[in-house]
Amino acid sequence: MQGHELLRDLAAATNAKRCLIVTSEDTGNPFLANLRIARFETLVSLQYGDLAQDGSASRYRPIGQVAREARRLGQFDVAFLDPFHTYRSSLAALRRIGRSTRRHGWMVVHDCYPPYDYSSDTFRPGPWCGSTYAAFRDVAMPSDRAWFVVDDDYGLGVLGPLKTGHLIRHVLPAELARRWARADIDGKRDLLRDHGPQLMRLVEPARVGGLLASVMAGTAVELAGAGG
Repeated sequence: MQGHELLRDLAAATNAKRCLIVTSEDTGNPFLANLRIARFETLVSLQYGDLAQDGSASRYRPIGQVAREARRLGQFDVAFLDPFHTYRSSLAALRRIGRSTRRHGWMVVHDCYPPYDYSSDTFRPGPWCGSTYAAFRDVAMPSDRAWFVVDDDYGLGVLGPLKTGHLIRHVLPAELARRWARADIDGKRDLLRDHGPQLMRLVEPARVGGLLASVMAGTAVELAGAGG
């Protein structure tokens, strides 16, 4: 399941009409190339900059300016976010773009379960997923939104509507939760390597339809076995 396929299924399950896509200058192009625009009545794609590939200042607008532009366009039913992959930039993008999503809206975030070799917080040309996974988890955990990560396309993080957090039931060992909370970004990277499926609520693509339906119906579902 690729990002554009998950967005298609999400649109069908929720009857979403307005979609916001936010990418950085270094991310999002394969997703955008495969997206069927006609699936939504309104689709807005915005791009922001953090650093150019040579480390110089970006020629694109910063995330704060893009987020303000998005808010002027009104609230969206679903947002797809493929941020610049440092922890700092991903966290800022998640928090700011989340404000443009309706209370009953959804967000999909790319690169939330990367291979260890791609998960350094330092930018590098070529395959690089950085620390978006850590920013996604740190935003999702206290959000009171149903959330999980689809095990495909480097991890597709899904955040559901507000006040649905209780609908995805997943027990994480308390000591593992404490270790994550205390860890710096390098420590989080090692925890992802050792306990990633548990920490990220990893699910197979075949389960996505059922999870979306359960959240839409207000029915609790157990992620028993997440993490193996």
